[in-house]
Amino acid sequence: MNRAQAQTARGFRLSLVALESRIKVTKGGLLRAATFLISIVFCLVPVAGIVWIFTAGSITTVDGLFMSLILLSLSGVFFLNAVWELQDRGLLSFLHKEKKASGKEVSAPKAS
Repeated sequence: MNRAQAQTARGFRLSLVALESRIKVTKGGLLRAATFLISIVFCLVPVAGIVWIFTAGSITTVDGLFMSLILLSLSGVFFLNAVWELQDRGLLSFLHKEKKASGKEVSAPKAS
């Protein structure tokens, strides 16, 4: 290996290290992001199937009703997985509002 190839290989390794440090910002790295995106896609595809069932006019058949129920349950499962991924990353912290205790204690009014 000549000197130019060695410098290119070293530069490639350094860029991989820099890329890994950017990816591992959150625990799980790229795998968790891919899981989240797959969950979103698998959540939206069944909804598109339900829209197709409505536009084809087969919602009034037994097959159409059961297929729409199955697609809704699949969509719900993947949506729940996406919500849990967001919650694990702390992006849904605004939903968990906690009352901050102040230093002053407020006593209940006395009944007379």
